[in-house]
Amino acid sequence: MRLLAVLLMLPVLLPSASFGQDDPFCYTIDNGDSLACSTPVTNKVGDLISGTTTYSGSNCQRSDGGQNEMKFWDLGNFPEPRAVTSGLTDFQFRAGIENDWVWFTWSEGSVVSSDWTCQINVLVNGRTVLDSSIKEAARQAQTAARQIGDWFSLGMVPACLWNKAACATLGLGVAAMKITQSNLQRTIDDPFDPDFWYPYDPVWLNAEDLGLTWQTYDDDPFGDGVLADYGNALVWNMIVGDGVSLALWVSGNRANSCDQEGADCGDWQAGRARSFTNWFGWILGDMSDYLTVLGNEFKNYNDVWFWDGQTQQWHTVSETFYAASQMASDAAWNFQQVQ
Repeated sequence: MRLLAVLLMLPVLLPSASFGQDDPFCYTIDNGDSLACSTPVTNKVGDLISGTTTYSGSNCQRSDGGQNEMKFWDLGNFPEPRAVTSGLTDFQFRAGIENDWVWFTWSEGSVVSSDWTCQINVLVNGRTVLDSSIKEAARQAQTAARQIGDWFSLGMVPACLWNKAACATLGLGVAAMKITQSNLQRTIDDPFDPDFWYPYDPVWLNAEDLGLTWQTYDDDPFGDGVLADYGNALVWNMIVGDGVSLALWVSGNRANSCDQEGADCGDWQAGRARSFTNWFGWILGDMSDYLTVLGNEFKNYNDVWFWDGQTQQWHTVSETFYAASQMASDAAWNFQQVQ
């Protein structure tokens, strides 16, 4: 990781610029050229580049009443800007080329003050497949899954006294939260892997290997088969999630290990890890949907209440499924955004 500095550019009157009619200290950009703040970046393909830009001076009022428009560019995505914003100063992207160049511009039609100055600060975060914000989100999801798993355990007591199938569904919730905690831990750890030259593909374990049980239609208290159908969808979801999260973990470790050893394999290993990360995000999204359906089933027919002695509160089974669904949905979004 290195902090790169900073090219400070004072504004100049470009050949295409003209004075504002009402203020001789304002310049209008009128044909696509612009005042720019830029800096070169020393990076490898796949590095996470992030930073901020700061600027001072007046954004003079436009004669057409519009907003000054700021664009962020980099060579890896030229000639189209990555974002068109109005005042946004933070940026983050995955480098598509080696030794990129980043810059901000005020685009055609914008009016800026003659005393405008700009500075860019850039941070290159080595080859980190999952950055610290994703890891922190995974830790938060782990904490939520642990609490929700405890609620499922508490809910099993009255559910098992009432109905066999309902009891099995709550037990599946307990197992799903434990497996999810383990899967999320894989996105946090980054150990060295001596097999960094080799690709790793997902392996699907049996349900029994993961402590899961396929659900049956026996003793269905609601008579519509939803507990079995969506319970089994959740079982398969856990099997795939286990395999994909392990592939994510191994590929990410091998990408980092390639860099540590100076081996020319980090790019494709990191690419595989990011693909598995996105896949894992979609798996969590499906998990959220299945948990919501199961929660609806209890809420619509017969919700089961239980007492949480730790928080000194009553909870329902449907509420617990909904909390699990929200946890999975939040985590899914974070993993789906990885580029």
